[in-house]
Amino acid sequence: MKALISVAVLCGSISLPAMAQTAPAVADPSASPAVPVAESQDTTASSPTQVNEGGIADIVVTATRREERLQKIPVTVTAVTGEALQSSGVLDTRQLTQVVPGLVGSRNAGVNQPVIRGVGSGGVVGDESSIATYIDGVYQPDPWTTNLDLVEIQRVEVLRGPQGTLFGRNATGGLINIITPDPSFGFRGHITASAGMLRDAGDYDLRGYVTGGLSDKIAFDFAGLYKRTDNYITDLVRGGLGYGEDTYFSLRSKLLFRPSDSAQFVLTGDYAKRDGGSNANQLYQNNTVARSYPGVILPTGPWQAAYNYEPQLNMERFGLTLQSRFDTGSVGIETATSYQNGEIYQQQDRDSSNINLGLGQVNTRQRSFTQEIRVLSSSSGPLQWLAGAYFYTSHLDGTVPTTTPSRVPPPTLPTLSTTTTSPDVRVSSLAGFLEGTYSLTNTLFLTAGGRYTTEVRKFEQASNGVALFPQQRSRFEKFTYRGAIRWQFDPDVRHWPSVI
Repeated sequence: MKALISVAVLCGSISLPAMAQTAPAVADPSASPAVPVAESQDTTASSPTQVNEGGIADIVVTATRREERLQKIPVTVTAVTGEALQSSGVLDTRQLTQVVPGLVGSRNAGVNQPVIRGVGSGGVVGDESSIATYIDGVYQPDPWTTNLDLVEIQRVEVLRGPQGTLFGRNATGGLINIITPDPSFGFRGHITASAGMLRDAGDYDLRGYVTGGLSDKIAFDFAGLYKRTDNYITDLVRGGLGYGEDTYFSLRSKLLFRPSDSAQFVLTGDYAKRDGGSNANQLYQNNTVARSYPGVILPTGPWQAAYNYEPQLNMERFGLTLQSRFDTGSVGIETATSYQNGEIYQQQDRDSSNINLGLGQVNTRQRSFTQEIRVLSSSSGPLQWLAGAYFYTSHLDGTVPTTTPSRVPPPTLPTLSTTTTSPDVRVSSLAGFLEGTYSLTNTLFLTAGGRYTTEVRKFEQASNGVALFPQQRSRFEKFTYRGAIRWQFDPDVRHWPSVI
């Protein structure tokens, strides 16, 4: 049973929230609260919700890489506002499964594995997820570091189905785009804190946000989070609460420079670090070969574990992004330049018992750089179009030590040997894309687009320092396309509800 105390401070006033936040350490996967969720057929949002004269909320999204009303785009998407996320107790990307239909927030040890409509990916080192994660339209390639906590979110858009033209990068099953607000020139801020207990273990959460103007052309914001969970899993080998401790710390800041009404620059920096053992697991029905050995200790109830090796899941990431927007009158120009660095270390007892039958470890680092430029039509004519180019490069390396037992039958204890593989994966990709929507009539719209991608992947791996094979180099070239017809059968369809 968990007791929870939560206090929120907003603009100097103190109030108790109407809905207590769910503790991150024990989120109930069966919870499915009713929240305002926008459904349509395409999105990527960046503007706040607006209310039209009919009293129905309009949600502006950017799923088509331009700001458009959710009701007007031919893409299957769910947009959830920041207010809905907060009232539902959604604190990280995995918990989006509570408010987004068709999304499953799976995780394999430290690897984030979202699944949309049954499409997902495995947790192989160096693999990119089939469900791409974006923050403010910038691709996040490392699935080990995309289980992000949400502090100040304007909106989350989940696009279902292949997104191979405008987004393109590994979005074969869909994508998750997290949109954070740009800094405001008016000062505002808030702080929330919560503390609770789980099995005599403390659970603490402190997060805050502040934004304001530094001059009439420059504004900033800052979001910070500190989260800690004490050990809450009983150690059946040594006694007491021995596992489950986790500490998470993150900072994110934006600097907005608006030299004129037609130009804008946003510099974003983020840093996050996790230390602990949140990847502790319990065997299903004690299904392990270790139960064949004398002296084995196995759990008899929940929140119990018996390990030789302490579970560890440590992560550190930082990133720097510069985005710009220009309006020339006839066209708009948008650019995004981003560098990201992610490092992870994890270890797990391979048999999850007190019998020493092996250890699995992963210690890798991934660096990536992306550059994107988009040119958008700004006229009010029948043809609306967007063209762009995208460059992506990444480098992942590290070590993956695996300790395995010799093949001797129980009850003889096996000897252990360790094999350390050293993967080195390099990717370089260049793509160009174009998409347009033409108004055939006042109610009939035709959308067509394509993307051409050329990519080079290089892979090499050593085992215990000995190269298994020379560097493997592969080139891939692919043209992807999309077409859609939208019929606005009622000119007043914009008055229909878009928020459920």
